[in-house]
Amino acid sequence: MKTIGLLGGTSWASTIDYYRDLNERTQAYYGAPHSAPLILKSID
Repeated sequence: MKTIGLLGGTSWASTIDYYRDLNERTQAYYGAPHSAPLILKSID
């Protein structure tokens, strides 16, 4: 898997939907114990 970068919104609440979607898609493809390999940066 390649690592992806995710630039979050101005709070965690605006980023959680993207984070959840990426991890759900990763689990659907690779199986239950997997999470998306990503680097997350939130703006404050």
